Amino acid sequence: MKKQILILSVVTVSMILFSCSKGKLDMPTNEQTNSEEMVAPNRPAIDPLSVKLEGWYTFDRTLKDQSQKLPNAISSAKSVSFDTDRKGKPNSAISFTGSYHLSIDNVPQQTNTSISVWVKYSNPVNSLIGVVYGLRGPNVVQVNNEIFATIVDDGSSTNGGTTGLQVLDNNWHHVVITSDGTTIKIYTDGNLKTTVNYPAIITPSKITYFVGAQADIPYNWQGSVDDLRFYSRTLTATDVKALYGTTLDTSVQ
Repeated sequence: MKKQILILSVVTVSMILFSCSKGKLDMPTNEQTNSEEMVAPNRPAIDPLSVKLEGWYTFDRTLKDQSQKLPNAISSAKSVSFDTDRKGKPNSAISFTGSYHLSIDNVPQQTNTSISVWVKYSNPVNSLIGVVYGLRGPNVVQVNNEIFATIVDDGSSTNGGTTGLQVLDNNWHHVVITSDGTTIKIYTDGNLKTTVNYPAIITPSKITYFVGAQADIPYNWQGSVDDLRFYSRTLTATDVKALYGTTLDTSVQ
């Protein structure tokens, strides 16, 4: 009797296993895939701060573009000086002493565009001087004691507004300027500071940017710059918050 019960149990288990296997084989391909994806390991997500990132200069003891899309920045002097960056890391930001500036060639510009940069300054100027300056696209400039952000469009027209950074406090501040063809937005230290309704149309082109100077002014800016980024898209408020809070830079897509 026990032997019969054992045989019956084995047969029952075999039938259950066969039924489960057949059910899986009969499952539609897309359902199998979905089932497998549910238990698959998490795939690495694309860093949103790397999307359409055209140039990224960390100035971490180097003038290289970390995105590997643009050439290295070129100094107008034989050597450059580095400063402690916003995270407290020595020699990880570019320091401008007033004796030189940098140039970056082939920076792509278009109507949907953005610049993100960290700036530290403590010296007043007598007029306008470029911090990050190009003849087309977004610019960050110092006027007297204040930092402004502007857009130069196809009509060689310039428009923008104040960043609100009027104190020469020698502390790091984050500046972002964005354009979508209709509106210019200026962010400082993670928050929206100024919105300008301005139809800034920029024909796609590649230009030279100057860091620490303005192309048509023969003297150099004094201050420090860190984590300069060029984007061929309009950064969102969420992007800006993320950039302001970034303490660990991630991979470039």
